[in-house]
Amino acid sequence: MSLTTISTSLTAVITIGGWVLDRNVLGCKTPLRAILGLITLAIGSWIWLTIVLAFALKIPGAYGPVQYWVGDPEAYRFISGPRIVALFAILGGLLSSALLGLATAASVVRGPKGTRFKRIILPTFALANYGLAWWLFINCGFYPSA
Repeated sequence: MSLTTISTSLTAVITIGGWVLDRNVLGCKTPLRAILGLITLAIGSWIWLTIVLAFALKIPGAYGPVQYWVGDPEAYRFISGPRIVALFAILGGLLSSALLGLATAASVVRGPKGTRFKRIILPTFALANYGLAWWLFINCGFYPSA
């Protein structure tokens, strides 16, 4: 089983868990906030799971500048695949997280008073997860630099 398959499967489990928690356990029924929260949760989860698994499994091409891996086809496949996708995903996550903040603020201000605290649990977890992904992305040098 490949690294991306494992991280994508675990991301799906985390995202479904977030959906179940938000909808069934907490009883929050604001779809825009939930969808943006789940998108941000999925982006952050996939990125940090990919980074952690790549380092744990010692995948060639998972770290260091691109020049370090010249001539290694397996490393090049990883650099041109998951590392490039992670770069675009983490940049796209900036938009998702900004919209999530706005949707959550609107939901808390306009929604019923009884579930205000519950409506910030998924977004807080999603943003913390995305922040962890950024921290690992920068500190582990996962971006495909030349």
